[in-house]
Amino acid sequence: GHAAARALVQDYCRHLGRGLAGLIALLNPDRVVIGGGVSLAGAALFGPLRRAIARQLPRFLPRAWRCLPAALGENSVLCGAAQLALRYTAVGKGGRD
Repeated sequence: GHAAARALVQDYCRHLGRGLAGLIALLNPDRVVIGGGVSLAGAALFGPLRRAIARQLPRFLPRAWRCLPAALGENSVLCGAAQLALRYTAVGKGGRD
């Protein structure tokens, strides 16, 4: 509830929303999934972020996208890193010979 913290989140969401709006306009996904520790902020992040994305999108684009937290929360980053490590090592059977 601190005013400076709220202003920081608003500024963060404005910048992230601009980037995500560009990706939505380019790729037209139906979902944007945010993971890692930042996703734990919940409604304090996702409400302002969704509004920032909507403000930045061109008006002619359909509004069918959703911005959601990753199901694995902060562990999504670790799971992704582990998957890459397995893929590029002999343990994951995708390693180089």
